[in-house]
Amino acid sequence: GWERGDDLIPKYAENSATLGERVEVLLPGGDVSKGFATKIGSLGELVLDSDESIFSGDVIHLYT
Repeated sequence: GWERGDDLIPKYAENSATLGERVEVLLPGGDVSKGFATKIGSLGELVLDSDESIFSGDVIHLYT
C-alpha cells in the first residue's frame, strides 16, 4: 500500500471509470474545465488532454 511507498497510480488508473472519458470539472472558486481525462499524474492529480492538472474539483462525466 501507499504506507510502504508502493506506486498505486497504475492500479488506480486501471480501475478508473474516469480516464478516457470526456469530463467537466467544477473547480473550487467556480471555474469550470472541460476535456478528456487522459491520465493520473505522479501526485495523484487528474490530467486532461489540454495538459491541465486537476488537483481538486467535482468531476462530471459528459455522455453527449
